[in-house]
Amino acid sequence: MLKWNHGSKIALLREVFELTRNRLAQRLVKLRQEKGLTQGMLAKHLDVSHASVVSWECGRTDPSLFMVECIAFFYGCSLDYLCGITDVRGVGGAA
Repeated sequence: MLKWNHGSKIALLREVFELTRNRLAQRLVKLRQEKGLTQGMLAKHLDVSHASVVSWECGRTDPSLFMVECIAFFYGCSLDYLCGITDVRGVGGAA
């Protein structure tokens, strides 16, 4: 059995967090561009600042869980897809 010390667990969690943040940022850009929206247009649809959208897409900050849910609903995709956990875009496993 693999034994992990506390330091290696934290390092692994940081790595997973960064991968998820990067995938989320990439998906946000991809979905926005596919819909033909500018960052400013998306910001207005979501009722957030343009700076927030820029920050999310650059991976500098993450949207709140509530906002991630709103974004997924807006694009008609699952949270798992939006966060890069799966490549299946649809909600409920629908492609």
